[in-house]
Amino acid sequence: MIACDDMPVRSADPLTDDVGPFNRLSASQANTWDDCPRLWWYQNKMRLKFPQTPPLFLGRAVEECVCRVLMESPGLVFANAPVDIIANGVDHLLPLFDDELPDDFLSWCESRVDVHWPGIRDSMHEEWSKDARKAGNWHEYSMEAYRDMCVSALRMHLDEVRICMETVSQTELNNWRDGKRPEIPAPDGRSKEGPNPIARKGDCTLVEAWEIARPWFVDPDAPLFSHNVIHPEHWFQGEYDLVYRHCGKIRIMDLKASRGGGDRSGNYIEQLR
Repeated sequence: MIACDDMPVRSADPLTDDVGPFNRLSASQANTWDDCPRLWWYQNKMRLKFPQTPPLFLGRAVEECVCRVLMESPGLVFANAPVDIIANGVDHLLPLFDDELPDDFLSWCESRVDVHWPGIRDSMHEEWSKDARKAGNWHEYSMEAYRDMCVSALRMHLDEVRICMETVSQTELNNWRDGKRPEIPAPDGRSKEGPNPIARKGDCTLVEAWEIARPWFVDPDAPLFSHNVIHPEHWFQGEYDLVYRHCGKIRIMDLKASRGGGDRSGNYIEQLR
């Protein structure tokens, strides 16, 4: 169980870690073993390198795009704002007036995806192109389909936002309005302390619910694998995608940029268990 004020990250204890970073089990390893023990042996014991196909990189692109939009706020960022609008944090941004807020939050999300997606997509394409083990044809994959996956993830997030708006307690709402944050908050670009500048009065608004419901996720600017969670006995490690902590409940969401038709997606349901 993850405490509501804790970030779902646990580092290895160097004094008791007798497993080591290269011998831990992971969910993907367990799935590989179930599918083909010989393949698991090739990958994890013989350390053979396998081809890097476009979906591996496009999946990372989808996750980064979703997280970039989640870091932003419809109460601070116009739908057509530049891609680097919060590059220096959000403390310098002025809250939008009520008549400037988006009428449709899903449309705002789609617009923000369309701002972020092209650059992230092209960056991943370049990274894949330079990989010595690249395989497949990038142009065989629909970039529009992967863009739509970003929107689908944000549609799911909006469901959480609406639940938050309808069920948030007065205590949690007041704490957020007063600027009280978890010890390690979700990435949102804020650094200043004090009352939240986009707080309202009365019932929780949709903009406030977006902020309160924002899940913890790996900051896309953080180094790779720097936010792993490692079992206290060090035999297992992984990385959470989205951890919702609002309204006193923990909900862990795993993003999968797939329509379930590939050879890597057959065990997703088992992995998510």
